[in-house]
Amino acid sequence: MTRDSHTRRRLREVTERHLMIDAMRRVGKRYPGIAMTRPAFRSNWFWSWVFVPVYRRVPWAMRERTIKMTGMGVSGWTPPSRRPREPWQPPIAPDRTPP
Repeated sequence: MTRDSHTRRRLREVTERHLMIDAMRRVGKRYPGIAMTRPAFRSNWFWSWVFVPVYRRVPWAMRERTIKMTGMGVSGWTPPSRRPREPWQPPIAPDRTPP
C-alpha cells in the first residue's frame, strides 16, 4: 500500500466516523433515549465544528464531483439508477412488466 492510498483511506475513515457521529447526534435529538448522546472518543474540533457543518450544506452534485476528483469513492460497482432522495424500488424480474 502506498503512502498516498494510506492517507486517503485514513482521511475517508475519519470523515465517515465524524459524519456518522453527527447523524447519531441528530437522531438522538429527534428520538431521546434511543441513540447515544456523546461519542465514545474525543474528536478534533475541526471535524465537528468545521467539516461536518460545511459538508452538510454542500449540494450532492458538488460532493460527488469532489469524491470522484480525489479518487476517494468506491470503484468497481454500478451506481443505482435513481437520484438522491428518490425512494428505492425493487428490481423488476425479467419475465414481468412494470405496473
